[in-house]
Amino acid sequence: MGFDGSHNAAPYMKYIEKQAPGDERKGPWIKLFIEVVQNFKDGNSTLISAYIDSLQTTNQHFYFDAVVHLTTEDHDLRYAQISDTLYRMFGLWTLLENYFEPHSAAFAYIKQVGEKGNCETLGSLVKASNLLPSPREAEPFQSLVSARQVHASLESQSIDQTRLNAFRLRAYANTKIHWTTNISRHMILSQRAGCHYLELFALPCALENRSKEGLGTIGLSSTLVYEIRDSYTYLFNSPKPSFLHQVVFRSMGARWWCLCLSCSSRRLLAREIRDGMSEILDKKSLPASKDFEHQSDLPWSQSKYRNLWPRIIKLDAHLQKARPWGFWILFRDRRDTVQFWTFLFGSVILILTFIQVALGVAQVVGAF
Repeated sequence: MGFDGSHNAAPYMKYIEKQAPGDERKGPWIKLFIEVVQNFKDGNSTLISAYIDSLQTTNQHFYFDAVVHLTTEDHDLRYAQISDTLYRMFGLWTLLENYFEPHSAAFAYIKQVGEKGNCETLGSLVKASNLLPSPREAEPFQSLVSARQVHASLESQSIDQTRLNAFRLRAYANTKIHWTTNISRHMILSQRAGCHYLELFALPCALENRSKEGLGTIGLSSTLVYEIRDSYTYLFNSPKPSFLHQVVFRSMGARWWCLCLSCSSRRLLAREIRDGMSEILDKKSLPASKDFEHQSDLPWSQSKYRNLWPRIIKLDAHLQKARPWGFWILFRDRRDTVQFWTFLFGSVILILTFIQVALGVAQVVGAF
């Protein structure tokens, strides 16, 4: 790895082992790390993009296929996960030698390069920027942008659950829920016949009380199972409503008519369990809705959802790019405040205009 006799490699090796995603993946992850180091060391001129393409087309890789079980159908998802893993290893490798040494202020900032990082070698990237940029950051920009906007994607590693949930996807992006028995397709955004669907695993009760050894026999890690089970809470349960809403409005049947996020999410969950899953399973054997009753105030985070994070990012991007698909959605969609208030005031003015015209007609008719 490039260490000489003046360096003690023990703390660095321990740090590399700590970066492995789960105990069951430690051995294959370290083996892949060694393979990457051997492939790019000693001035090897192999392009990063060519190396990623070779791993993407391989169907029997010892880590990505045998351990992580990446799907070969969704090429974008496979490419994103392979790229994230390799760039993480590049960063570990290039920064390990001086990781515990203080850096001057000159190395605290990432320099913007003028061409794509995938078109360069690893050595040229390190020499030109001192730190490895991500592919998105290395792309040339057509217009001037502020420094905060350029580095915003690097600083954001969490998404508020009130911003990304099943109700907002259904209401604002017209994304329907499709229940599937294929656990590997959980939280995948798919498109069929021009409609977008959020695929969810239909049997979360099958993941209850499973040991790590039992999950390993079917190719699932305990970390992935925990992420899948916990994702239902984030999708269907918003943070707890106010005390006034819980005490006063509950007696008025607020769950049936209230438009708040909490009540709307509960109605969506009840409707999907009642109707959406009937095509897959018998209604008598469906998992009880009490499994989704617990709530959490924590956001979606990359540290908590290591396996599902690329799918979460894709769902959030789809939600932010979606435009109002119905007339009544314009009265509820406040993502674009300028559009919301403009349409609201315009509607009020239009109603008042009709009332004024109607009163004028009634006055003329009354005069005769």
